[in-house]
Amino acid sequence: MVVATLGLDGLDADRRDVVLSHVERLPDLHERVRLGLLHAHELRLVHREAEVRVRHARPVELRKILVLAGIGRVRHRQGVARAAVERLAEMEDLVALLDLEPVAVYDLLNSASKRMQLQAERAGLTLRVECVDDLPRVRIDSQRLEQVLVNLIHNAVKFTRPGGEVVLLAGSDYGFVRFAVRDSGVGIPADEVARIFERFYRVDKSRTGSGTGLGLSIAKHIVEAHAGKIWAESMEGEGSTFFFTIPSANV
Repeated sequence: MVVATLGLDGLDADRRDVVLSHVERLPDLHERVRLGLLHAHELRLVHREAEVRVRHARPVELRKILVLAGIGRVRHRQGVARAAVERLAEMEDLVALLDLEPVAVYDLLNSASKRMQLQAERAGLTLRVECVDDLPRVRIDSQRLEQVLVNLIHNAVKFTRPGGEVVLLAGSDYGFVRFAVRDSGVGIPADEVARIFERFYRVDKSRTGSGTGLGLSIAKHIVEAHAGKIWAESMEGEGSTFFFTIPSANV
């Protein structure tokens, strides 16, 4: 799945294996970005070579060359990979950039719900909020935390069949406020749950469509920048619940 995300499937097997072995060992994100862009350049060379072959090909060879070269796919994956890793790199300095202020929990949930309501309706789902009125406020960057909720709602909508529901919840939890996004969707295999917040990790590529595998990793980074914790509980075939905690503003 890293191969597809970085667009390395245009390289021969030996060169691709060397690249991946280095990527997996690099602990520093900026080095990963640099390496990814280096091989994006190499993919551009592959693309140029393919274009030359197409221009000089006989008509009977043209269709075969286009299929093998995958020119459009290479260009698309270059752009997706570059945008994704650049966005994640920005998250590394997130703590210093947070604009913290006390926010009512219901207001945060309601804002995220309104933002995603149309998408839920188009998918044939019910999206609702369950939240008591007397919860303590949380001191957060509301724009960032709303993006966490939006990411989680988007995933829930994506993997819940028409007629199902997605529920946003919150409750008090010993000096923290515990948020949750619960769905009645397809669930996550038990052996995959522990890995879903890893960078570039995607559960069952046949079901994930065109995602980059970074949405949950970004959500985790934002929550941890707020001194919180994020995790998931799921039963395959019965749905999933994603939780995260944020310290109460009065702690």
